[in-house]
Parts: sequence; C-alpha cells; structure tokens
Amino acid sequence: MTVFFSQLINGLSLGSIYALIALGYSMVYGIILLLNFAHGDVIMVGAYMSWFVMNQLGLGPVTAVCATIITCTLLGVVIEKIAYTPLRSAPRISLLITAIGVSFFLEYTAELVMGSGAKVIPSYFDAKTFSVGKVPLGLTSIITLVVTVLSMLALTFLVQKTKLGKAMRAVPQDSELYTVLEFAFDACEKSPDYRAAWELCEEHYKHYNWVHTYPNLASEVVAIYFAGNDYNKAMSILMMSGQDNDCTGGPIGHAYGAMLGAKALDKKFTEPLEDRLDTYVRTMETQSITSLSEKTIDAICRHWI
Repeated sequence: MTVFFSQLINGLSLGSIYALIALGYSMVYGIILLLNFAHGDVIMVGAYMSWFVMNQLGLGPVTAVCATIITCTLLGVVIEKIAYTPLRSAPRISLLITAIGVSFFLEYTAELVMGSGAKVIPSYFDAKTFSVGKVPLGLTSIITLVVTVLSMLALTFLVQKTKLGKAMRAVPQDSELYTVLEFAFDACEKSPDYRAAWELCEEHYKHYNWVHTYPNLASEVVAIYFAGNDYNKAMSILMMSGQDNDCTGGPIGHAYGAMLGAKALDKKFTEPLEDRLDTYVRTMETQSITSLSEKTIDAICRHWI
C-alpha cells in the first residue's frame, strides 16, 4: 500500500507538469482555435534559459524563473507577430502547417545551438523527504503540486473574474460577429493610421448595402484602436468614417462607459442628458440613467458572471 501511495504522489507531481502544459494548449485553442504545436517548444526554450542562467551565469533559481518567463513571453509575441498574425484570414490548415513549421524550427535550432545531449541543472536545495504515515513525500513533488494548484487558481480567477478573461469569453469564435472583429483588428494592426485601416474595412464590407451591422462594428473597432482611452477622439474618428452615426456613437459610448466608467466621459456628452430617462414601461416611466446602469450591471453579475 505504501508503494501505491508513493507512486500516486509521483504520478500527481508529473501529471501536474503535463496539466500546466495542457492549459497553455487549451487556452490558445479556446481563444483563436489554433493548435499551437510550437507551445511545447517554447517551454523547451524556457528550460534552456533556466539552465543557462543557473549553470552558466551562476545565478539563483528565482532569477532563472524570472528570466525564463520573460524569454518565453517575448518568444511567444515574436512567433505571433511573424508567423501567425499574417495568416489570420487564411484557411485554418495554413495556420496548422505554420505551427508545425515553427515547432520544427525551434527544435532543430535548439539542437544545433545547444546540442542533443542532456543538460543538468545544479541542485540548490537538499532533496528532503517528509513522511505522512509510511508514505514518503519529496520536497520537489510538494513544490510542484503547490505551484500547479496556485497556477490553476490564478488562471481560473483571470478567466472568470477579470475584464481580460470576460473579453476572452465574450464573443463566440465561430460567429460571424467574431470575423468582423478579427478583420477590423487586423486592418488596424497593419495600418499606419485610422484612415488606412478604415479604407480596408470599407472596401471589405462595401457589399453590405442593407446590413450595416458589419461596417458599423468595424468602424467602432477602428475608432477604439486608434483613439485609445480618448472618447472625444473616438467619436471624431466615427463621425469621419461616414457610417450610421446614430448606430455607432451609442454603442461606442457603452464600450467606453464599460471600460472607463461614466466619469471618464466628457461632461458635454453627459450633462445635456441630466441623468434622466423617460420610457413607456410601466413603473419605470421616469428613472435615472445611473439607476438603469446599476440594475443592468447587477443583472449581469447575478446571471452571467
């Protein structure tokens, strides 16, 4: 029985590492529907960085971990910008083949530079063993399990409770609305200013003569991208895009109100409204815009979050 529990702990420790790697795969696929075959190779580069910092530079494990995180983050950004971003509008098979190519490139480059032999990371801690009854627990296994649990809790909090996580889950990846957001964002990424980005969007959606939702949404994306947190500038870009200003000015006000709060909007937009809303809904004929916003937020928090 002791052997069984010992192997169970070892399996949980090793499985925790696999679980963390799998989380990276699932996050990328869940957001952009890409099987990132280079994910494991990015982790390999991080392992080599840890070895280099500790073995060649003689620095401690904390420094090695920080250097590894920075290296893997920068490498991920470079791969995204060079390999994946230019193919966002391409068939998914193209992205898949590119991901495999990036994986091979990283693997064979590492083998060419670092060699194929095993690299040994020096031990900075004594291999202590604790006993729970007759079951031995290694310090390494305990640290691995603790780090894994904390990482999963942090990721759960990020996805479920933060604005970034909610944004990840907000638009279904297989919806037409998402394709508009994706195209408009790509147009912004490759354009020097809002005029060039909007020209790409306008040309792409010019055949939607009677369905203005797509070009309207594209103009809002362009406005937010180039205006940043400046609502006045965003409204100016919208007005100059020549779309349905009655259908774009309102939604973009909602977006900035959600992102920055009502106090971030210039008073020239809010004071004429006098925080008053008149409706034909019984028991709600007259109420404040603020109270309606609070009720909406409360409903979202209770039924969606």
